Amino acid sequence: MAAPLMLALLEANQMSMLPCCGSARLPVAELGRTPLKVGQLVIAVGNPYGLNWTVTAGVVSALGRTLEGPGIRSKMTNLIQTDTSINPGNSGGQLVDSLGRVVGITTAMMPMAQGLGFSIPLDTVKSAIARINKRREATPAGVSMGVGGMRVKLDETLRRNLSLAQQHGMELLEIRHDGPADRAELKRLDIIVSAASEPVTEPRDLQRIVRRHRAGEKIPVNFLRGGKQRKVTVIL
Repeated sequence: MAAPLMLALLEANQMSMLPCCGSARLPVAELGRTPLKVGQLVIAVGNPYGLNWTVTAGVVSALGRTLEGPGIRSKMTNLIQTDTSINPGNSGGQLVDSLGRVVGITTAMMPMAQGLGFSIPLDTVKSAIARINKRREATPAGVSMGVGGMRVKLDETLRRNLSLAQQHGMELLEIRHDGPADRAELKRLDIIVSAASEPVTEPRDLQRIVRRHRAGEKIPVNFLRGGKQRKVTVIL
């Protein structure tokens, strides 16, 4: 097989796209079809310290994590947090579910910490590939609300009182200082239930909605705080 040529690089997520050269028929990995859940079994396949095809197992510890700080080249958002053993050399390996379906790409570990591994979710990978195929280049979306959070079940009484059809929302756990959400005065523990008139039940919903907009555009956001539904306009 000839040496691969990089087609594109997505710096923000540390991903690149390479063509397969040669005539060999290579096996194709099946992609996951259902949303990940906290507590779900996952398996990381990688090459830590040059040890080929190393497999480690764990569970999904959290979803929608944001990672930044010393040792992290650029801020990364909407990551899958797992307790699988991640070491140098694991990055770029597959994160699969119990059926062997790819649900993410391992990308980072937290230095000096144990049981903290992070992976890029499948939706982010698919979005990057779509942009590459469309323009033959990978340009980061460059637009975000500057939040991290998790899927939570809405209180049944509150749902009835507010006539909400959905059962889940996205609870904000992290808000970037002076980011779009912070400037719109969203706060930690607010629960977003819709953005741009579309339901938000988990972090990937919000990410998908935001990625359809450009920097400077306005998005109406409905959220719950103190048992009441409120609305703000977020400028990306």
